[in-house]
Amino acid sequence: MATALILIAFIVLFVGTIILIQFPELATDIYITLEAFIDYISESSGILWFFLPKTFTLIVLGLVIAIEVIFRAFLLFQWIYDKLKP
Repeated sequence: MATALILIAFIVLFVGTIILIQFPELATDIYITLEAFIDYISESSGILWFFLPKTFTLIVLGLVIAIEVIFRAFLLFQWIYDKLKP
């Protein structure tokens, strides 16, 4: 229970800090490259949807991304906990 409260407090502090930081705007070249990359991905997704249904693919992709984010957050929390542990 205490570990869950510490984890929630850490997430709240981390998200609050990220929200307060004013990040500079992206350079034009980076923005154009990122936009081209997103266009390539959206064009190639049609090939994937030829073999798998679109709704199934989007649901599985969302689940995979969510599981990966949770796993990485857990690894970060575990690393911080190991560093703070006496």
